[in-house]
Amino acid sequence: MLDPELAPCLHAPGPVASLYLPTPSKDPQAARHATLRWKNLRRELAEAGADEPTLAAMDQAIGVDTVSVAAAITGAPENHPAAAPADDEADHGEGDVLAVIAAEGKVLLRRALPADSGGDGARWSPTAWLTPLLASAQAATPYLVVLLDRKGADIWGVAADGDVVDEQMEGADFPLRRTQQGGWSQRRIQQRAINTWEANATEVAETVAELAGRLQSERVLVAGEDHAVHSFLAAAPAALVPLIRKLDAGTRNDPDAAAAEVERLVRSVQAEDTVAQIQAFRAELGGARHAASGARAVVGALQMAMVDTLLIHDDPSDDRLGWMAIDGSQVALEERELTEMGIQEVAAGRLIDVCVRTALLQGAEVRLMPGSLLEGGIGALLRATAVTSG
Repeated sequence: MLDPELAPCLHAPGPVASLYLPTPSKDPQAARHATLRWKNLRRELAEAGADEPTLAAMDQAIGVDTVSVAAAITGAPENHPAAAPADDEADHGEGDVLAVIAAEGKVLLRRALPADSGGDGARWSPTAWLTPLLASAQAATPYLVVLLDRKGADIWGVAADGDVVDEQMEGADFPLRRTQQGGWSQRRIQQRAINTWEANATEVAETVAELAGRLQSERVLVAGEDHAVHSFLAAAPAALVPLIRKLDAGTRNDPDAAAAEVERLVRSVQAEDTVAQIQAFRAELGGARHAASGARAVVGALQMAMVDTLLIHDDPSDDRLGWMAIDGSQVALEERELTEMGIQEVAAGRLIDVCVRTALLQGAEVRLMPGSLLEGGIGALLRATAVTSG
């Protein structure tokens, strides 16, 4: 499903300014350095043809003063404190990379990204540079962490749209502790305690199942008191069971103990997804051939709207050109292909960016891959008929 925030970027007629500005959270002078970096990138965009209203809109999105950053850099070397504009205390603390896409004097998208999104720089081009945004979304595996005890659970994680989830549940708290007292009432009290544990676990399991479905969680990572975990697993609805993984560490009193293992498991999910896509791609090339390999074959599949999943490696040094209809309705390797289709309003852009835009507008998924796995850095899984290598 297309991220609705990307739609304005895809439909913008272009040219479009795309910015990925490093704002590292561990840098105590992140605001100063980001402002200086933007000052230089802003000048590069202007030299490439970006209009001043669009650049001013980007200034506002970044949180800097247009008069200060638009002035020529003189005197002090780049990134020297003396060159810092007056607004170097601007807020750049939302994430490690700030993404801003703008055109025609308007900001089309503003989003904070993690450091591993792969974006750093700016481009003025016929269509938006979106691969760092897609890489960030691809890395944001939705998951839930459930830390249990006999009273309830703390539930936290990341939703499919990147939102952070943080829930706390408290069930019935009497009686929870099994008694060791003797007499006729002991068995009854023990059974009441067991019933309370099981009731709490059932309530938690039902809530987690509902959350996992609503947030499209790919993993539910569970830790806590042994009996509470056992009761939760026994109460988990059938649809939830395949998603559950037990953690070796972590309790409600010590959630940080689970953090390293959570990160490792989430990264393993991402790696598994990439491997699965590559295996499917290779199987289709070698079997039913519902796949395309190489630029010409992939562009041909896009022309017929046959791409189900576009697989790409976006190498910054890859400057191959592709042609596209301004409205995004078609793509080609050569301008004459579009004019022969009767399309007059066309533009040339980076081949990867042009293919990404077309694929997304056609409702296809886009996945970034290691470069060594794809011929020419581009391939596709198809919806129906085959397209051969080329």
